[in-house]
Amino acid sequence: LVRARVAKLMEMAQIDNNEEVLSPATMSPTSPPHKKLKSYATQFHDDTDLDETSSNMTIEKHAHRELEIYLQLNLTNCKCLNDDIDNLLLFWKEQEHVLPNMSRLAKQIFSIPAFSAAVERAFSSAGIVVPQRRTNINPSIVNDIILIRSAAAYLKTHT
Repeated sequence: LVRARVAKLMEMAQIDNNEEVLSPATMSPTSPPHKKLKSYATQFHDDTDLDETSSNMTIEKHAHRELEIYLQLNLTNCKCLNDDIDNLLLFWKEQEHVLPNMSRLAKQIFSIPAFSAAVERAFSSAGIVVPQRRTNINPSIVNDIILIRSAAAYLKTHT
């Protein structure tokens, strides 16, 4: 079910990205040729960097090939995905040499940080911003104040 859904989404994206190809017999002299629309990211690329666009195409081809390999995997025979042990990180560790990009992405998604000091700092700053005497403050204003405080702290540590 998931494979069929991903394949369908890939086909729809491929149809959206490809420009319509018309044969000379079907083109009428009054209809102008369709202009190929650039994606949002490609409109900011420098036209002189032709090597980068070709490398982007190879990266895109590698990613597409990697997705095809993943969709064709026989996951029922995988040792690490049986009923006793459902360790997805172990699965992606085993597939790291075959699917390097997807493995890296899965590690980022499935990893849980050991501690969340950033979240604790955010709650602490929320306690400073909204003390007991200011409990009627608008929540959107509280969010704005916390955002400004965290941005200032980030700039202080990274500049």
